[in-house]
Amino acid sequence: FGMEETNSHRLNFEWARAISADGHWVLRFYYRGTGDSSGTFAETTVHDYLADIAKAVSEIERLSGTPCRGLAGLRLGADLAATFAVQKRPGLELVMWEPLVDGRKYRKSLLRTAMANEMVNSGGRHRSRSELKRELEAGGTVSVDGFALSKPMYDSLASIDLGALGRPTSAPIFLAQMLAASAIRSRW
Repeated sequence: FGMEETNSHRLNFEWARAISADGHWVLRFYYRGTGDSSGTFAETTVHDYLADIAKAVSEIERLSGTPCRGLAGLRLGADLAATFAVQKRPGLELVMWEPLVDGRKYRKSLLRTAMANEMVNSGGRHRSRSELKRELEAGGTVSVDGFALSKPMYDSLASIDLGALGRPTSAPIFLAQMLAASAIRSRW
């Protein structure tokens, strides 16, 4: 999501290359409004990203002629992979790197980032969290590291709650989390 995707691009590319070299089908894609895909970042929501995963799964199955075995995601992508597995494909294997776990907390961190960026760029003046929320409510966007966060995306991020999902798949899950993830482990 935003700069996280930009900063992890090389890692994701090399990882996909290694898996492919090991004989597995791999499809990397950009969610709509990101990278080389159509649309704008500010127009997207979590629901759109889940639809993009469904299209990507269909495409790799079409190209390979075999069912998709799993999904891998980093941060928001990990949460989206787990949500997709629960909603559409409970048998998918998952690789989840640093999932967000709680979309409401993530939204707060995005607003903190926007405030910090404004403080640095304006010589100390920045809008408060309440002012940023009012900007979103009025139909505007808030710049988070140069990416336009819209109210629809801000609102949809609240739906991310890995603890409430339960175990997203009956297949193996690899979870890499640097912080305690007791809310997830206790339910899986």
